[in-house]
Amino acid sequence: MKLLKGLLAVSLLSLAAHANAGAIYATDIDWQNNGTIGGTNDRANPANALGSPDGQFTAIGLGGFAVFEFGETFTGPSSIWEVTFGCGNDCGHYPEKAQVWVGNNYNFGSHDFSDLSDFTHLGDITNTEANGGGSVLFDGTWTYLALVDISATISSKSTDGFDVDAISVQKVPEPQTFVLLGLGLIALRAARKAK
Repeated sequence: MKLLKGLLAVSLLSLAAHANAGAIYATDIDWQNNGTIGGTNDRANPANALGSPDGQFTAIGLGGFAVFEFGETFTGPSSIWEVTFGCGNDCGHYPEKAQVWVGNNYNFGSHDFSDLSDFTHLGDITNTEANGGGSVLFDGTWTYLALVDISATISSKSTDGFDVDAISVQKVPEPQTFVLLGLGLIALRAARKAK
C-alpha cells in the first residue's frame, strides 16, 4: 500500500511540474526588412522580438513575415505581445493584423516565404487582441511559429505592419511525465480496490 501511495505521489508531482513548466519564449527569428520599416524606436532590430515582453519590438513590415524558433519543440497555447503606441484597450485608430502559422519544416535563415507552404494556419490576431498579450489556441507539436502581416487588408494606416514584442508557447511534456501519471493512476485504482 505504501508503494502504491508513493507511486501516486510521484506521478502527481510530475504532472504538477509539467503544468508549471510554463511558457518558453522565442529564441531566434528569421526576418528581413522588406523596405516598409523605418528606423525609429529601433523597430528594425529583430532581436527586439526575442525573449519575454519588455516593450521593445520588431516591425515585421507591411505584407512581411517573420519565423520564430523557441529552442525546442512546442505546443499551444501561444501568447503574442504587440506594441502600438497610444493603443490602450482599443487600437481601432491604428489597426494592425497578422496571420499566425505553425510548422516543422523550414529552411531557417533563408527568409523564403515559399517555405511556409506546408505550415498550418491557426488564425489571425489583431494588435488590439495582442496588446498586453493575446492568446492563440492550438495543439500538436511544432518547431516554428510564423507571423504574416495582413494589415493592408483592414485598411490600416500602418506603414510598417504588425509590431512584435514577444511570443511565448508551451513546452512539450516529456514522455516520462505521462508514464509516471499512468503509474499513479494504476496505483490509485489498486488502492481503491484494496479498500
